[in-house]
Amino acid sequence: MKMRRLIAGLLCGAVATMFCLTGCGAETGMMDAANANSVAGGDSSLPVITWKMGSTWGSGNVHYTCDQRFTELVSQLTGGRFKITNYPEGSLCAANQLFDYVQNGTIQCGGDWGGYWSGKDTAFELLSTTMDNFSGLDYYTWINQGGGLECYQKMYGKYNMTYFPIMINHAESGIRSTKPITS
Repeated sequence: MKMRRLIAGLLCGAVATMFCLTGCGAETGMMDAANANSVAGGDSSLPVITWKMGSTWGSGNVHYTCDQRFTELVSQLTGGRFKITNYPEGSLCAANQLFDYVQNGTIQCGGDWGGYWSGKDTAFELLSTTMDNFSGLDYYTWINQGGGLECYQKMYGKYNMTYFPIMINHAESGIRSTKPITS
């Protein structure tokens, strides 16, 4: 069981890193050496930016850990000029308030799952994992090559927000019941 959790955690971390590297790359897909050095060194002419990032997950959750890794990577890639401080669920707001806190500018960003906001618009449910359907790789491909990111941007854009994928969640395992489903 511990080995299974370790492998799942490593896989989530690898996928999150792929997303971060995909999202932070230059337009050409590669940064030249001079540009890479100036970013890593933290160009002192750039302002220091500090953001707060709320979460719908508690500090012991793997999703929250991926959020932390993302913010560490942002700080590293900007030479510490862009700092995002993570706050677990309940520290800044309740999980069900995160969307409104980001939308209203109370905090600058939040780690969430689109399905949590289906009460605001049922289309958010369509952007969430579906039982026994997409694998993590299927989601990654759909988001990056199949128009998925545009769908996310359209939905979150209605609320004056931008979606930045930093982690892929594999499909849920299905429904459990003691009664057979016959129709």
